[in-house]
Amino acid sequence: ALLRFHAAALDRARDVDLRLGTLAGPDDLEGFDDIVIAVGSTEVPPALPGIAHAVSSSQALAAGPEALAGHSHLVVVDDGFGWWPGASAVELGVSAGCAAITLVTPAPAFGATLPPEGRVQLLGRLRGAPIAVRALTALDAVTTGGAVLRNVLSGATEELAADAVVVVGERVARDWRA
Repeated sequence: ALLRFHAAALDRARDVDLRLGTLAGPDDLEGFDDIVIAVGSTEVPPALPGIAHAVSSSQALAAGPEALAGHSHLVVVDDGFGWWPGASAVELGVSAGCAAITLVTPAPAFGATLPPEGRVQLLGRLRGAPIAVRALTALDAVTTGGAVLRNVLSGATEELAADAVVVVGERVARDWRA
């Protein structure tokens, strides 16, 4: 929906020359007042034991709800920024019909940095969904049967059984020097 929104905005915009997947040299950029180089980013998972057993939020969102269908317990591990990748992964689990979804975040709240107007709508969409939020909790490891979680205040750890783990990693800008 977000891509359709932006595509419609570009269609309405005047004097916007959108060129995707285009190599541009200095001569190609002559005469423009402003140039936006949108190279995107790559999601880098945290360096934790067993991280290969998890799926990044980017991979999960690209695969769609079908990839999570049939999973009974989904754990979504937020990076603590409380932004859309974690919220979208939770919505993905709801769309997939997961019987239980646990959102883990080292932050004090789920989606705390989402814009208020988007957060209200998100919470409305999630009302009644099988979601448990574990605030002030970090991921220590991913196992074949779930995740090892750590309370960021006490340091106490516990294993949480789950058959799918989605982790929000750090976003690093792609190299655009070429």
